[in-house]
Amino acid sequence: MTKIRKCQIENLRSAVDALTRAYKISDKPSTCETSKLNPSDMQALLYITRNPGCIANDVACFLGVVPTTASTILDRLSKGGLISRSRTEENRRIIKLAPTEEGTRTAAALVAEQEGQCEEMLSRLDAEERDEFVALIAKVAGLPS
Repeated sequence: MTKIRKCQIENLRSAVDALTRAYKISDKPSTCETSKLNPSDMQALLYITRNPGCIANDVACFLGVVPTTASTILDRLSKGGLISRSRTEENRRIIKLAPTEEGTRTAAALVAEQEGQCEEMLSRLDAEERDEFVALIAKVAGLPS
């Protein structure tokens, strides 16, 4: 493998910075459902929506935060009516998480909003560049392409 050049690192950092800003701050106003959520809340809600029945520790691991931080996030989502908590019959200490109907709608609106932002970013590339870009981003992120 060839040595990674300093200019490549700097250019990548700048590009990731710009993409992060574009993804978090859209020119278009957020929907009512998504505007009340901060990025951690959004990611937690999306995780719970994809993994109903998960527990708080699963959310903490996914977000890469300590359990107390995850609890704070889950409290906000619960108070906002976006997730429900229920104890299991097998072990009353385990609390399962699930999206509420409003949480499911909010998650769907969030995904639609994010997909619109991705579509806007990809529109600057031709079809071949899009395929290559998506494959490279997936590779860098450690995801299957």
